[in-house]
Amino acid sequence: MSVYEKVYDKLEADNFSVFPPNTHVGDVTDEYVVLGDGGRYQAGSNSSQTVLIDVMCYVPGNRFTDLDEYTNLIKGSINELFPLVIPTGNETQAFYDESIKGWMKSVEYRYTVRNRFLRG
Repeated sequence: MSVYEKVYDKLEADNFSVFPPNTHVGDVTDEYVVLGDGGRYQAGSNSSQTVLIDVMCYVPGNRFTDLDEYTNLIKGSINELFPLVIPTGNETQAFYDESIKGWMKSVEYRYTVRNRFLRG
């Protein structure tokens, strides 16, 4: 099981509505979270890579004040997986998306994997 799947399953087990990218359809009518691929970069000069997970938290457009509280609940759930996944400290500012009538904030996490295609 991948680390992504472990994060996904943890959020589901904690009763959050969680989706892979590009699968939630329609307006934001209730809170939900999307787990996205934040990219990879080589960790030092060895054969390891740091993998980033973007955790995008959504709330309806009329519930802006719930965004930080909801995001903190998500972070609390994911932080129970420490040290498997580690927060980077990077968070985006709140963003209103008119096309889905909802607010979004993204939190970034990282984990390290060995990549046999890299030479260290």
